[in-house]
Amino acid sequence: MDIALKWVQGARSLPFVCGVRFMNVLLIGGSGSLIDSIIIKLKKEGHRISLLTGSRYTGTVYQKVFEKYNFTYDYTCIGDIFESVDPDLTIYLGAFDTNYRWREVETDAVKYSAGLMNILMSYSSRGRGRFVYLSSDEVYSGSYSEDIPEEELLTPVGVRGMALAQGEEMCASYRKNRELDLITLRLDHFYKVPKNRGEIREICGAMCLEAFEKHVLTVLPGRSFSLLYETDAVEFLCRLATCAKHEYEIYNISSPEVITQRELAELIQEAIGEPVVIVDDQPVSERR
Repeated sequence: MDIALKWVQGARSLPFVCGVRFMNVLLIGGSGSLIDSIIIKLKKEGHRISLLTGSRYTGTVYQKVFEKYNFTYDYTCIGDIFESVDPDLTIYLGAFDTNYRWREVETDAVKYSAGLMNILMSYSSRGRGRFVYLSSDEVYSGSYSEDIPEEELLTPVGVRGMALAQGEEMCASYRKNRELDLITLRLDHFYKVPKNRGEIREICGAMCLEAFEKHVLTVLPGRSFSLLYETDAVEFLCRLATCAKHEYEIYNISSPEVITQRELAELIQEAIGEPVVIVDDQPVSERR
């Protein structure tokens, strides 16, 4: 079936198909299944995808995009990339950017904040388009008996958590002072199937690794959380990022299903099929 395209005056030469707007999208972040899944999802919706990899290495494999820029975030040409792409939507992986391994946390925290600042300056200089920053539940610490609202005071623990929280503060400052369409999405206990040991950064992968290596799973009695799988995270992210209007500036993205750490340990114990001992650690109050 033929699809009729029409060009809409004042829409920066973006075509509408059956009332749906095609967008120029700039994705920013290192390689991995998350950014590849976002590329696939947005390409299926008809958007034109460009990619800033955050690395000078040209051999990294990504899903095919319209244009790929192999530059680090501190490079002076970042502003030129924004001018060239002219994005209607920019998505920065932030907390899930694989360019940061966080093995030398202090060094990576400095690079992370400086890189984000350069990206935000380049985005804001154009004064148009939507910017989405991905954060995580690491900006919170302690125990919560109820679901955490977006307006809850941030209480990060550790250098990485503080860097992510500082990133949120930078985004809030640009949003307020430059009146920009800038959204912060916090992905709660995000997890995926890792390709290798280096990709294990979340509780599911860490517990599986502990079970394989030590044949022991240490759990905190009373600890519970909601796990957000990669496929669901991408669906929520793309739906919010491409919507015509949004009501809030910050969104906590989570799953409605709550699981205790002991229940998760028992699922891992059953799946592995080898002797694994579950050991209780120091009790804590319920964490959501």
